[in-house]
Amino acid sequence: NKIQNQKEAAKRARAVYRKSTKGKKSKALSNARTNPRNNARWNAIAKERRQQEWEEAERKVRPNVDFSKEKDEAVEAAMARFNGALAKVRHDYGEDRIITCNVFGASAGTTGNSVEEEGLRSSLMSGFPTVVVADPEEEGGWRLLCAKERRDLGPPGIMIADLGDSRPLSMHVEEQVQLKVQEMAKADPLLRFLWKQAGKGGPQGTWPYHVGARFFVHDASGFLPGGVCQRCLGPSECCQKDHPPLEEKPFRR
Repeated sequence: NKIQNQKEAAKRARAVYRKSTKGKKSKALSNARTNPRNNARWNAIAKERRQQEWEEAERKVRPNVDFSKEKDEAVEAAMARFNGALAKVRHDYGEDRIITCNVFGASAGTTGNSVEEEGLRSSLMSGFPTVVVADPEEEGGWRLLCAKERRDLGPPGIMIADLGDSRPLSMHVEEQVQLKVQEMAKADPLLRFLWKQAGKGGPQGTWPYHVGARFFVHDASGFLPGGVCQRCLGPSECCQKDHPPLEEKPFRR
């Protein structure tokens, strides 16, 4: 009888909860499209909870590990590789060229998700990509780049960090490198970046988890190769084509 009463009480509690969450206001609180501010807040909470769960699991295996030091060292090593790669690109193509970079996570254990392959997709194929092709016949006045256009943007991506089987550490390094590159871009007018929000992505497949970087060198006129556009810029600045401003399209998953 006691167990049956507990089940009935739990059933009533769930019914009350479902009734309390009905209605437009409650739905809006859990809907990213109608209330992005609330969604960002809960995303941050969930992210912190996942980080704590990872640290607790790691402490069972490595009880004496210093997570703060480990994170800092991983970010420093990734930034050193990024800066070295950026310096090489500028040495090869010229110090006066504009360079757009992308930093992304890759699940190398999943087929088709190496750093080189992910570099052809990241920030170029989903959501509201920054680099597109102006096409007046398409909705919004633009279309996504085809596979050849994505390859022709520049050299393939390179790995700047190998975080093994630690997905949380990989996401942390990716976000921190993106934030540091954003700060670099504020002081360097010849450096741009593709992502819209640092730490927004992350590896989705199986380990080993890598963080990669890819660099796109602009031509002497300051435009990206292949006649592609940077949608965040005005029509007179993004490419050599004459076209109206590129608008947002309805988001499709």
